[in-house]
Amino acid sequence: MRIGIENAASCGSLLLLYWLRRGYDLREVNPQISKRLRECLTESHTDLSDALGLAWSVSFHPDLPKVRFTQSTAAWKRLSAVRAQLIKAQTRYLNRLHVLLSESYGPLYKSLFARLKGKGALDFFLVFPTLDDTLADLLRIRDLLGEKRAVLLREAGGWRKSFYLEVLRFDVRLTIKLLQSYREAIKELEGKMVRSSQGDPEVEKLKTIPGMGANLALIILGYSGDFSRFPREDTYAAYCGLAPAIWQLGNSRTFT
Repeated sequence: MRIGIENAASCGSLLLLYWLRRGYDLREVNPQISKRLRECLTESHTDLSDALGLAWSVSFHPDLPKVRFTQSTAAWKRLSAVRAQLIKAQTRYLNRLHVLLSESYGPLYKSLFARLKGKGALDFFLVFPTLDDTLADLLRIRDLLGEKRAVLLREAGGWRKSFYLEVLRFDVRLTIKLLQSYREAIKELEGKMVRSSQGDPEVEKLKTIPGMGANLALIILGYSGDFSRFPREDTYAAYCGLAPAIWQLGNSRTFT
């Protein structure tokens, strides 16, 4: 039996793996193809008409790419998606930390460390979340940052002790702890990705490309599946959305 699927990349992998084990012929249908066929044959837009559009697509286009992937590629796709979510969340909290430190230190915080997301910077601001905390222990600040930066902090002065400052201190520390937890989670996940792909011939082949590491290779394999389902390079480029199509109306032509 041949089954047409739109957006196979977002479909549940357990269901697809089950169908593949049962021997079904799964075909990936571009949503534009099924939409055009549905609109040619019916004006209604219901679940039934959408299903008919998929069925007609499979019937009229027998050369649609097959959905092919394994337990490994399905797992790599899942790991890659989780990694992307963690990195996005980490970036969001890092941006939040910039905002908090600009309030608790002013622009001075940028001159203390070259990279805010580095371990040394996060450890420092976890102990000294506000300017007042550095002024309370200048001897230690000299040991950690040097005389020049200690002088800058002393000359900047401090804020008046207040309940708001205490809340800001709590917010900075909480944000840093969340950042550190995301960093550990990403490190653990990337280690799992590397271990799960060691010795895989497709991964090793991709890693021969300059600049290609294990993480990027798994992202490509996880979302692409079996490369044999793409007969030509341009077919794969179209699948990735890298092959523009011409849209023409009268004398007007654009690429989409």
